Amino acid sequence: MPDFFIRISLKMKNLFIRLRSNRKFGIAMLLASTLLFMAMSVLWRGGETESLLLRLLCPMLLLLAMAGQLLALAALLQKPRK
Repeated sequence: MPDFFIRISLKMKNLFIRLRSNRKFGIAMLLASTLLFMAMSVLWRGGETESLLLRLLCPMLLLLAMAGQLLALAALLQKPRK
């Protein structure tokens, strides 16, 4: 189990480095995460989800979108390193 978390943290570090070096990818990820966050919040708060699976997935996708936004913003605020 700890090996799983080590692999995930390494992949997140590599994604952060890629976002920092490729500004267009960082902006695209920020926009995609924002759109996903807006769509999931409308579905979840609007109460228009009739599916139980979608009701369970909305909060998890909201967290995923927020993490993507924060990661992209943090990468974009740093100076690009080559």
